Amino acid sequence: MKEEQGMVDLLEYALKIGERKYDEERDREDALISQASQMQTVFSIVTAVLLGAAAIFADHRGNIPTLFFIISISIIIATIGASLVLSSIVQWRFKTQVLPDLSELRKYTFESDEWESITGKTAQQKQYYQLLQDVQTEKCRLNDRRVRLIIASIICFWASIAESVIAFIIGLYLITS
Repeated sequence: MKEEQGMVDLLEYALKIGERKYDEERDREDALISQASQMQTVFSIVTAVLLGAAAIFADHRGNIPTLFFIISISIIIATIGASLVLSSIVQWRFKTQVLPDLSELRKYTFESDEWESITGKTAQQKQYYQLLQDVQTEKCRLNDRRVRLIIASIICFWASIAESVIAFIIGLYLITS
């Protein structure tokens, strides 16, 4: 009896940690989606500034060849556009594994021929632990994907800024020569 109580206590402890980890993954998902939204706001502002600057440079381009100007703007817009697309994908609510619906749980338990195998507290906790583990693992996998997409989006954003600076420096050189 003491050994069974020890197992029940151990499972309660594991479930407490598992539930906390799942809550952290849900919070992490919300934070990543919020970060992607904030990134889109910044990227949109930078895009508006770059397009505004491009319009001014187009009117006063002087010795800058049209082909250089069009190619530079196209590369910059494509890169920042990729950044915006990536940050939009981060916000997508991917289909994920969730705890079973009550109707599904009913099939698992009450309507199952093996219902007696989960009548004890230990067996119930083990079953719940397994369900929680599956859901939490999937949530973590999707959040890790979101992190990679955010990193790629940030890289594209900084690449577009670098491309803008390089195009500006080359443009100044072409104007002065």
